[in-house]
Amino acid sequence: MTSNSPPPIATAAAQLRELHEQSRFEEAEQLARALMQQYPREPFFPNALGNIQKQLQDIDGAAESYDAALQIDPDFQAAWVNAGHIAIVRLQYARALECFEKARELQPDSPDAWFGQARAQQLCGDTAAAERDYRKALELKPDLELAWNNLGCLYQDTLQLQESEDCLRRALALKPDHPEALLNLAVTLGRRGNYLGAELSCREALALNPDNYSNHNNLGKILADCGRLEEALSCYLTAMQLAPDKLSVHSNMLFTLHYLSDGNPEELYQEARHFGAAAARQADHVYDSWPAAVNGPRLRVGFVSGDLINHPVGYFLESVVRHLDPERIELLAFPTRSRTDELTERLRPYFSAWHPLTALEDAEAATLIRDCGVHILVDLSGHTGHNRLPLFARKPAPVQVSWLGYFASTGLDAMDYVLTDPTGVPPGKQRYFCERIEYLPKTRLCFTPPDVDLVPNALPALSNGRLTFACFQKLSKITDAVIALWAAVMTALPHSRLLLQTQALNDRTVADALGARLQKAGIARDRFRLLGVVGRNTYLQQYHAIDFLLDTFPYPGGTTTSEALWMGVPTLTLAGDSMLARQGASLLEAAGLSDWIAWSPEAYVKKAIDFGTNLPALAGLRSRLRNQLLESPLCDAPHFARDLEKAFFRMWERHPQGHH
Repeated sequence: MTSNSPPPIATAAAQLRELHEQSRFEEAEQLARALMQQYPREPFFPNALGNIQKQLQDIDGAAESYDAALQIDPDFQAAWVNAGHIAIVRLQYARALECFEKARELQPDSPDAWFGQARAQQLCGDTAAAERDYRKALELKPDLELAWNNLGCLYQDTLQLQESEDCLRRALALKPDHPEALLNLAVTLGRRGNYLGAELSCREALALNPDNYSNHNNLGKILADCGRLEEALSCYLTAMQLAPDKLSVHSNMLFTLHYLSDGNPEELYQEARHFGAAAARQADHVYDSWPAAVNGPRLRVGFVSGDLINHPVGYFLESVVRHLDPERIELLAFPTRSRTDELTERLRPYFSAWHPLTALEDAEAATLIRDCGVHILVDLSGHTGHNRLPLFARKPAPVQVSWLGYFASTGLDAMDYVLTDPTGVPPGKQRYFCERIEYLPKTRLCFTPPDVDLVPNALPALSNGRLTFACFQKLSKITDAVIALWAAVMTALPHSRLLLQTQALNDRTVADALGARLQKAGIARDRFRLLGVVGRNTYLQQYHAIDFLLDTFPYPGGTTTSEALWMGVPTLTLAGDSMLARQGASLLEAAGLSDWIAWSPEAYVKKAIDFGTNLPALAGLRSRLRNQLLESPLCDAPHFARDLEKAFFRMWERHPQGHH
């Protein structure tokens, strides 16, 4: 508003502000519209109307109102800031950046303009620019708690967790009842292994805002990480009731259900189908024609994943992409999160295009993928973190496949295939998939050996006179049923010890709770050690002290099983009914260790006793196991890549567009 405005305008503006501050938004909207008619050349009123419409969730109306204010006065700086923020809400990040740039030109020392620009850059995945601009906003206005909060999130995404915690605590010092900052602090503390702190922070956020689905969802994740699965499921159910359209919560619940040993495969399948139906309802446009046609001998295969980084998916993918024939398969990457690391940089050269989906909603991402002319779109996530399964419901590619990162039906009608091996899904078990099963002949996984100069040692039990078992799985996999079976093994082998290591055990409270569960099951305190997370090299060195691994069930190890074999350490696994419960069996079968697969709890205990009381045989296996692994299908990347290529061409040729 200009300084020489006549008093009636000043009075009207004050009246409008008062209604807004009292949250009387409907009355404020009526007054603003009336004042716009009385003062058609005064930009203050359409700008104020935009702010009111934003409160009333009329996002498109707010955008129009800010534009109207700027048509009256193109130098109205506050309206440019507001227009930028509403563009972010509408996912128009390029427009947002234009607005904030104009706002900064008009007022270079405006903390709001620098903050808005940082926010847009963060959403576009430009973390370096976002960090710089948040810092500039805070230099101009050190008490801008939203900037401290967002900077804390940025550091969280880039795994600078100490910096993240510091920023979020600054935000909370300025505004202790800031539910978003409390929630973000909970996530950061969880990632740092401080689960008690994370839970408390989450519960504080919940107390302030019990109707926010995100608070319940995040508490669910924290409780699941601590192995408190029933409580986690209860949180997810509440979150789903509060926000039935948030499919990411449904994914979290589905994923968590797989940890429970009494999971009924039919119930799990039906739950996945509910997810698929919800995703189909949300897909306002489903493609039924595509520009993808094979010109020449190459198939264009796109990978959608949030795990093209140091992550099990990245480890299993690396050696495969290196050996795919670029004359037959052209790879395109569609990463779903902005985080990158050295593994990302090693993967990147094998892809002809790298299109991050982080800043795109599902409709835009689907259009992008379709326009790329992808023949086969491969989901590497399933219902794990950072998945974009709802995008697949729009059918952006003619053939869609689930592989690598998940182990059950996605539940989506639009997902055509699941890639697996005959051990994972024997012919009689296909009924729990809405997708068609496409078999890779020997293994669905190909292991990339670690690039570490570390060789297996002699069997530790030969020199220290006792057996050392270990398990490096997440705490959520260590259910009471698993502990009961381990206790039976250790009772039968009284000179054995157990080493458990996982990130959650960094938290003393969590470790004490697990210790109490082990003792309650009959494993004495002096027979187990609990360790928190360590770096990958140190973790691999710990296999020098271990005789063999005891696997979890129904959710067995994958990466840890493979890494242990590479270090000469076998895993005793209990195979169940589902593809997930047979993951350990698939790996051991491919590595030539089928005698380490137990098909019943009784067989698991008996095999542990047999292996644990025949040390010469165990020592002999240890000495030859790395070579056996490296020569097995599990590490034969060139052969695996050929099998994968054949599978891609088989699936494409079955599609109507594949007949050429």
